[in-house]
Amino acid sequence: MPQTYAADLSSMAQAAQTTAQHGVATAKQHSKADPALCPTDDENKIMPAAKTFSFDYAWRSGVAGGVAGCAAKTLVAPLDRVKILFQASNPQFAKYTGSSFGVLSAMRDIYGHEGGRGLFRGHSATLLRIFPYAGIKFLAYEQIRAVIIPDKQHETPFRRLISGSLAGVTSVFFTYPLEVIRVRLAFETKSQGRSPLISICRQIYNEHPVDKTATARLPSAPSPVGEVVQETGKVVEAVTPRKGLINFYRGFSPTILGMLPYAGMSFLTHDTATDALRHPSIAKYTTLPKKANHPPGKPAALRSWAELSAGGVAGLISQTASYPLEVIRRRMQVGGAVGDGRRLRIGETAGMIWKERGFRGFFVGLTIGYVKVIPLAAVSFYTYERMKLILAIPPAAGQTIVPSATGEAGSPEVSLARASHLLIPSSSSATTALPVDAPTRFISSSERPVDLRSIYFAWLNRELAIPEYNASATALNAELEAGGAKVQNLGFIERLDLITWLEGASDESEYIKPLAGDAEAAGAAAPAAPATTKAGPAAQARAGKGTMDPRLASIYDGERRMGDRNTVLRGIKPTDFSHVRKLAAPFIQRKSQPSATTLPSTSAALSLNQKGPSRRPDPIILLSPSASSLLRLSNARSFLEDGKFVPPDAGASTVSMLHVQRSMRGVDATGRPVRFILVEGPEQFKPEYWNRVVAVFTTGQAWQFKNYKWSDPNELFKHVQGIFVGWRGDQPPDNVRDWGHRVLAAPVDRWRGGADAASSSRFRDKEAVESIWKTIELNMRSKGWRKDAAPTAI
Repeated sequence: MPQTYAADLSSMAQAAQTTAQHGVATAKQHSKADPALCPTDDENKIMPAAKTFSFDYAWRSGVAGGVAGCAAKTLVAPLDRVKILFQASNPQFAKYTGSSFGVLSAMRDIYGHEGGRGLFRGHSATLLRIFPYAGIKFLAYEQIRAVIIPDKQHETPFRRLISGSLAGVTSVFFTYPLEVIRVRLAFETKSQGRSPLISICRQIYNEHPVDKTATARLPSAPSPVGEVVQETGKVVEAVTPRKGLINFYRGFSPTILGMLPYAGMSFLTHDTATDALRHPSIAKYTTLPKKANHPPGKPAALRSWAELSAGGVAGLISQTASYPLEVIRRRMQVGGAVGDGRRLRIGETAGMIWKERGFRGFFVGLTIGYVKVIPLAAVSFYTYERMKLILAIPPAAGQTIVPSATGEAGSPEVSLARASHLLIPSSSSATTALPVDAPTRFISSSERPVDLRSIYFAWLNRELAIPEYNASATALNAELEAGGAKVQNLGFIERLDLITWLEGASDESEYIKPLAGDAEAAGAAAPAAPATTKAGPAAQARAGKGTMDPRLASIYDGERRMGDRNTVLRGIKPTDFSHVRKLAAPFIQRKSQPSATTLPSTSAALSLNQKGPSRRPDPIILLSPSASSLLRLSNARSFLEDGKFVPPDAGASTVSMLHVQRSMRGVDATGRPVRFILVEGPEQFKPEYWNRVVAVFTTGQAWQFKNYKWSDPNELFKHVQGIFVGWRGDQPPDNVRDWGHRVLAAPVDRWRGGADAASSSRFRDKEAVESIWKTIELNMRSKGWRKDAAPTAI
């Protein structure tokens, strides 16, 4: 998990312990580009994107995978040589295929004729191929897995299978020519004569004879006919290319088909087996004890025998699933060595095997495969995991927050109801332990700080709808009741504001109290105005908005600042006159007061100056919960932000609220986007929230307003702008027409399925969107919405 969420929690916690103070000192050291992964992944193997896709992580993973593949292949090289000879039906070794001890007999035969080196014939080409093959396979699996399985919630057996299959296909595509060369070298025997590596490559490259069966089919044909056929064969032979790189991809199609189940089942079975071996009931027998500096959330390393067992089971299952296609592939690869060089298709090769040996022919050499695959897969996975430790590859699960019952580093994870501390990793190897009952800087509407447990609970359940979230809070409070603790159930506006801030999507929050250092810096900004010209632009821009990492500030200061025409023409002249307004505030206040009243004291004026303006609350838009509504939470963002209508059932939405942004110069002349909150009902509304409602989308059904502050539509639309979205050409419902101009009708073109998939065919949607936003903007301006102000009543 990236530092964003951990640093945010540390910055928010204001506990008395030293650990909490350290968390405050390192507050929110992140940028908006940092996404936050789910902190509940106790065994999450997903690296943050910044690390997984970095060059340093890539080359380390590739080298670790390459070394693992070479070690495993070297161990089973003699068995691999015998298996290839059996699969390819080498005439010299066909007599051993039906024997119970055929493998040992074949190995003894090879040793007697070619010596010990004969058992490793073709192994040099194997190592040349297996290092990039295994390196690419393990590297691709890590990269593809990080995309397909972004967090623990998405880690399903199917996604694991797909990740492994795609990783195997990627590695095979880049290394298949080396595999063809290796098989051809291993197929040759001493009695047949040995060919140098260059000769083998040249032979494969030039294999492309012409099919001469046409002449053979006419043995009794008249002489003129035979001559015509022969001349035709010569012409075809002359114009047909006799060489090409495509020869190095013989058997590629069945290889891909075989790799899909092999690599997919291999990684799926290994990951599933390691999860089972880490089960708490047997973990003390299968895992190594955690060290004191063990990163929180990282699963304990398996013992050697457990890791080897998981790899062996993975290889056994994957080999069985893909072996028939492997036999077909071997026969296609050696086609040029045992026949006329003609490339056989998958169907032809499968038919040939069935005709020669029947169903058992597709499993010839499977015994050798079983004997070979267990040590091969076991050593491969074992070596890869150990090489990751040797090369100091950062653990993927080492950046997770872990609830702990003791607060000691390396302590096991417990449920949130039993936890007394949260173990939060930092950028170094140190771990910060924060008490779960520590108050934070998040001040709820009840004017009291929210504890760390409640903040963490809100983050864990950020994807839940309001009813499910309330049910989870009730269940947790039932468990905490015995200890006298309680998790605070935040309102949905408070929860949305909190999650947005924790995810880094916004640096502002109307509920988070600024740090003491930030308030002092803001207060000192006015008298220090003449000296600010020497400070960097990042320091000036962040004044009063929160602390910033000095390293990040130096990066911002080195960037080129852009401005409009007037800003460029003014050059370096100061454009921020906020300190002038602060100095003038006391005099303006004195002038506006009656002369008989007592002038405010200097201290009172200073306290007024330090308070500063409050943040404007976000306006709210209510959508219709009706199933017949054309605009729901599932398609509202696409329509209101992108200007393209898609059916609401085109994408499922599990959220109970979302926010969209729109620039409204009639409200904020600076052009800064206004953030709107979209919900489908006011069930969780507080009375003051109705003052923030700026629009209500309706389908014309009066039952929608049953729980509204104004249940009568005629009264409701005197206070709030109504909007009806319907099909172009259809008349609005009678209710909508009766409500008159207070409800805007915004027609859109009917959805035509695939014909409307292209954005160019939905150009008229933007007209409807612009009319909606223009109406909302005019209504907000008339109600008193401004840059830093919102109406207190509507």
